[in-house]
Amino acid sequence: MIEFKVGYGNKHQKNAIDQVEDYALDLKNFHGESHERLIIPLLVSTKSTHANNTISKDADGIFKPALTNKDNVGELIQEINGVIGLQPPINSEVWENSVYKPTPTIIEAAQALYQGHDVKDISRSDSGAINLSITSNKVNQIIDHAKHNNEKVICFVTGVPGAGKTLAGLNIANTRHNFKEEEHAVFLSRNRPLVKVLKEALARNRVKTILVLKNLQRRKKLKRLFKTYTILEMKD
Repeated sequence: MIEFKVGYGNKHQKNAIDQVEDYALDLKNFHGESHERLIIPLLVSTKSTHANNTISKDADGIFKPALTNKDNVGELIQEINGVIGLQPPINSEVWENSVYKPTPTIIEAAQALYQGHDVKDISRSDSGAINLSITSNKVNQIIDHAKHNNEKVICFVTGVPGAGKTLAGLNIANTRHNFKEEEHAVFLSRNRPLVKVLKEALARNRVKTILVLKNLQRRKKLKRLFKTYTILEMKD
């Protein structure tokens, strides 16, 4: 996977390296035909000086970003091919049309959760839905155990960007917000823009839901009136 930076100075910038690595993670985790493939992120910064690369991959099949310039792209690709060896062929048409299944945006997730849906109903990724459910269930088990034994526990949930960590937190906070069980879970975030957007989205969604319910009740009432009028007309 190749990312070009044209006229980007004579060094490979850290933000460009992070960008190409994020693209690789995104492909590996959310693109169906890329799940079982080796992903090699390659950064071509056209005016950069020569970089010494160590071709190595992590356990998930994603290689460390390889760095090159406009003069050494082909040479580096040949070097990488020599390291990874012969790989199963890729059907380009199947790969291009493969489903892309990221987790939903945090706004969509919050709106769905607060309408009573479960986390598995709102994830667009089958594997993501399973992982989110497993994570939520495990944290809920830990909470129940801590409550039963009068303990205090901190849980750390890790994952790549977009894996659904915030979604898992929202789901857990929503399910544990149960006054009857004396549970008063809250979702806290230091990301002020996110919190502001979430609050606005939830407020608008609530207003929209109330309007829909009112319209539904109005239609039911009109339907009942119409039935009554029809019966009276038939009697007449």
